Amino acid sequence: MQIREYVKPDTLEEAYALLMKGKANRILGGCTFLKRTNLKIGTAIDLAACGLDYIREMDTEVAVGAYTSLRTVETSEVILREFGPALRESMEHLIGVQLRNAITIGAHAASRFGFSDIIPTLLAMNAKLRFYRGGVKTLRDYMEEERLEKDILVEILLPKEGRRTVVQMARLSYSDYSVFCLAMSRAGGNWIVSAGAFPGRAKLAERTMAVMNGGPVAREEAATLAENIAAEYRFGSNYRGSAEYRRELCRVFARRGIEELAQ
Repeated sequence: MQIREYVKPDTLEEAYALLMKGKANRILGGCTFLKRTNLKIGTAIDLAACGLDYIREMDTEVAVGAYTSLRTVETSEVILREFGPALRESMEHLIGVQLRNAITIGAHAASRFGFSDIIPTLLAMNAKLRFYRGGVKTLRDYMEEERLEKDILVEILLPKEGRRTVVQMARLSYSDYSVFCLAMSRAGGNWIVSAGAFPGRAKLAERTMAVMNGGPVAREEAATLAENIAAEYRFGSNYRGSAEYRRELCRVFARRGIEELAQ
């Protein structure tokens, strides 16, 4: 990675103007994953002074500023109370506390990391993203966009829907990245099923979700629905695990999640 110029603007307006000045200009998040790239950055724009480090509870949603660290989200009593432990569980194994104090949730989501456990969990929580120019869009839509327009992620919005979320992950060691991750949630009769690290960008099991949202889901249907969920994903092999191993994890995780949430 090479950076020609580093700037720390005081406002989002200034940051956006700098971003649009050149094709090679980039927004900096926590910077912990930049060393994994060979980027040549013209102007690196640090958002640390733009006031995006917060968790705000509102009547219908909780807003998490894009510059909020994973550790702050992980230990938030508001998020635990309103949404349960799923988001914390998706973070607590990631590398170590020191790095989770540096990694920002906005940079993690905006980058659409294919190895992420956090993004599938946010998808299952029906999260939305607020951008400086682009306004609010669902995380689901953002993950499916082929070409991303230059913009600044301001905050992540978690709707208070009474949604119960469970996340299941398999990893080779305690602080390693996942071999596979599956997150699932239910609010009344509405189900969301998402997976990631298969490996590839997280996505929803749209066809099976349509069936599950079409009527009551019984625990006895879990095995059949789990097979359908596994059939929706294209699994790959790498040094962490084979495609068939990931497919089997998906079947097991999906069955367990349905059995738990259908009670």
